[in-house]
Amino acid sequence: MRARTIFFTLVVAVLTLGLGLVLPLKLFEFAAAGVLEGWIAALLAALALVAAGVIGVVGLGTSFVLFEEEAERAEVSKPPSLVAYRARQRAMLEELDEAVELLREIRDILQRAGE
Repeated sequence: MRARTIFFTLVVAVLTLGLGLVLPLKLFEFAAAGVLEGWIAALLAALALVAAGVIGVVGLGTSFVLFEEEAERAEVSKPPSLVAYRARQRAMLEELDEAVELLREIRDILQRAGE
């Protein structure tokens, strides 16, 4: 699923780059060669830039939404064994914290007895 989202983002980037950079350059090249009128090339280049901007904004917004959905699915679809393992690890850490506190109390009592 993540590969599909990355592929979608790359396609949006290529389309935006093609429409926003390559197409206007080619249009002005055609205008310089006399194939197109200058004002037609300028108008089409402006339209291409607007289209590139719209595709870029909508496409990147969509890819951000897809990334968030994948992250939520990954969190929700944790296997039960992983949840149980994490709970066991948390319980063990709490027990170790209690043992550390107890050992500190014993150390303090022994230090007072030694003075």
